[in-house]
Parts: sequence; C-alpha cells; structure tokens
Amino acid sequence: MSPIGVEPTRAVRWHSVGGIAIAIAVVVIGICLDLAHWNALCTPAQCHWTARSGAIVIVCGTYLAFRAAAVLVTFSEGILRTNPEPSFQYGILSFVLIAGGTLLWAFGDLPFM
Repeated sequence: MSPIGVEPTRAVRWHSVGGIAIAIAVVVIGICLDLAHWNALCTPAQCHWTARSGAIVIVCGTYLAFRAAAVLVTFSEGILRTNPEPSFQYGILSFVLIAGGTLLWAFGDLPFM
C-alpha cells in the first residue's frame, strides 16, 4: 500500500500504457484510412487522416503531461508530498508523444502525396 497522495506504480503503468496504446491505435487507423481511401469524395492528396491522427497523439501526450503535473506535488491530510519518479516517467512519455504527434501532424500527409 502506497502512502496517501503517492501514485502507485500500477497506476503509472496503466496510464502510460493506455496513452501509448491509444496513440498507436489512432495512428494505425489513420494510416489504414489513407491507404484505403475510404472517403470517395477526396483524392489521395486530400485525405490526410495520418496527419490528423497526429493531433490525437498530441492529446494523449497532453493527458500524460497533466498526469505528470498532478502527481508531482499532492496535498492530503494537511501534508505536502512530492512524487518525482512517476512525474518523471509521465513527463518523458508525454514529451515523446507530443513531439512525435507534432511531427506526424505536420508531415503525415507527405508519404501519401
């Protein structure tokens, strides 16, 4: 049992794996939609689902960044507690997702042109 106000390791793992899994699933779906051209109204140069999936990857990274800030300093029962290890793990993963999502959002349409 972890102290009050400290993020358990299992919760850190679930949030991290969940954020990464959602990001990967969204990117795979975006690539599949671009390859299949599901929308008959757009030409290959107009269907930018891979690039759009980058925006959702950024949302996943932003969620993990929020978790990093939320677990760093907690105040419970009149005691201020710090929790730097989970905050660091969330911070690294959020940076990777935000940076990767930004690059995907910016350049995700180029392979399909």
